Amino acid sequence: MSNRQLHAVYLSLCMILWIAGVPLQAQSVSGVINTYHKVTAITHPTASLTVNSATGLSPGTRVLLIQMKGAAINTTNSSAFGSITAMNSAGLYEWNTVCSVAGNTVLLKYGLVNTYDASAFLQLVAIPQFVSVTVIDTLTAAPWDPLSGTGGVLVLEASDTVFLNAPVSVTGKGFTGGQLQNYPVPTYDCIWSTNVTNYFLSLPPSPNLYYTGGLKGEGISATPTGMEYGRGRLANAGGGGNNHNTGGGGGSNYGAGGNGGNRSNESLASCHGTNPGIGGTSLSSTGYSLANNRIYMGGGGGAGHMNNNKGIPGGNGGGICIIKASVLLSSGQSILANGQRPFNILCSTDNFHAEGDGGGGGGAGGTILLNIDQLNGTCTAEAIGTDGSNSSHKTTTAVNDCTGPGGGGGGGVVWLKVASLPAGLTVAVNGGTNGVVSMLSAIAACRGSANGATSGTAGALLFNHVPVQGSTIGCVPLAPSSIRRFSASPEGLHNRLNWQLEITEKVSELKIERSADQLNSQIVFSQSTVQSGVFTHTDVIPQQQSFYYRLYYTTVTGKRIYSAWVLARRTASFTASALKLMPNPSNGNAWLTGYSPTAQPAELLIYDQQGRLLHQQHDYLRKGMNRISLYCTQLPEGSYILCVRTGTFNSQYKMVVGRW
Repeated sequence: MSNRQLHAVYLSLCMILWIAGVPLQAQSVSGVINTYHKVTAITHPTASLTVNSATGLSPGTRVLLIQMKGAAINTTNSSAFGSITAMNSAGLYEWNTVCSVAGNTVLLKYGLVNTYDASAFLQLVAIPQFVSVTVIDTLTAAPWDPLSGTGGVLVLEASDTVFLNAPVSVTGKGFTGGQLQNYPVPTYDCIWSTNVTNYFLSLPPSPNLYYTGGLKGEGISATPTGMEYGRGRLANAGGGGNNHNTGGGGGSNYGAGGNGGNRSNESLASCHGTNPGIGGTSLSSTGYSLANNRIYMGGGGGAGHMNNNKGIPGGNGGGICIIKASVLLSSGQSILANGQRPFNILCSTDNFHAEGDGGGGGGAGGTILLNIDQLNGTCTAEAIGTDGSNSSHKTTTAVNDCTGPGGGGGGGVVWLKVASLPAGLTVAVNGGTNGVVSMLSAIAACRGSANGATSGTAGALLFNHVPVQGSTIGCVPLAPSSIRRFSASPEGLHNRLNWQLEITEKVSELKIERSADQLNSQIVFSQSTVQSGVFTHTDVIPQQQSFYYRLYYTTVTGKRIYSAWVLARRTASFTASALKLMPNPSNGNAWLTGYSPTAQPAELLIYDQQGRLLHQQHDYLRKGMNRISLYCTQLPEGSYILCVRTGTFNSQYKMVVGRW
């Protein structure tokens, strides 16, 4: 790129920022940005929650409350096992804001829209807030933890622009696939006269050593105790393959999971495997509409039946990814919520293909919500179900080696705020393909056969998404009576903090925090002797921008008392830098005056409205107050853009030249 093109790009940025009145800067993110809090109790009328840990939550924190499970299922030993009988609160969600935190009790600002069940995997996801943010490396969510009931959800919010310079992926972060359970011979066995037809099983010896099955995947319902194994689906999770060596069913989301495959090419006296895992139930009719606004992670696939340590587990489903911004700017990046392909390291020929045992069902695609008004550039959004596992992947001669492949995972959902597909967005929500008997199988007659395994069905691309959020304010954070007053205001180049206390209990320390976003903060004042009275402190701020402040003190019993956050607001022009252009308008002779936080070089650039560089000047700022002269009498009358670049700030001004 030429110098002229670089100047034009920089001018464009300057003009954008000049119009917006904000400095040229954006925070960078990667990895896991959310924190996750298990909700152990909820009081709906007051929007009060008890969480396992409130670390990372404070007044003003943006949060997502989401019910991960809770659906009721049929538990009869029939083909109806695992079908959904009531959704209850599963999949319900809403945005809110933390009003106050006391210990592990969190009071939310807005009244709740939905009714939730804290006993059925309800979690609170904390969301950092950005104006503009750049994704610089893979952004993801913490994996779903079925023990704590947290994770699996990524929420990224920016009031302006998300710059997507790296992928976003919650692939495999959803509900877990069925893990492998080996039934070695002996003790466990199979005989030709015993055909295991059960839809649910526990671990042997109940009912006896012949009755074994792969572990079911995980979905939006709880797993009933003693019914963890066997071919029956578990809501949107795939069933495990039954004895002997059948494949697991695929998990589901919007698209249904595919069924696992049978064992074949058996002689009459051999073990039979005709009852593979059943694919998860489609959730297309249970949510994903404005009338029934629910979202789900992808269901896990069921494990294949295994007795030789050479089977494949079920695949994990995709997680939930939510991006909310005015603009998403992407240069060919991907947003992924796919199912995850399972493997077994003991399968020596190919870790992803079952050898002498059943294949695993594929995990379902997850959910992507894109609450963006505008897409610039190109981007791919995928919520694809993963493929079921191939089986019989071995080259040695074996008898009865045509074991059951896994079923494909169902497709997930990409749900957009806008009413039609943006030109630069490519969407894929297809279901996973079923596995087949490997072409390397020792039994030629079976090679390439699905043995009854089926693919997952496709998910959906949806439009006109509206986030769920309460509008009735039920809580306003008030300072406790002991903190009579706390304020912060700009004073010259610093901020003045004032407070008044009436202390009635023993206090061990007092501190004041400074924060740019009410999430990340640093201590700017601390004292160990705390008394009643009126106090003041001057905070020497590191850069000229608006900051929030909060006072708190800790009692000798360990209780911490907070004030509300207060804002020391500075004007946009002062935020950009501490320099002022004067006079303005001028006859071309003008100067910049003001404060620089450090000694540093400065470059001054003047452009016309067509982006042409008309004047370039290099100068030097000393630490403290400065005056820089501009000699631009050669400029004709008109309006110009003055850009000032230094090591600590970039500023822009509308400059008017006139003649008198």
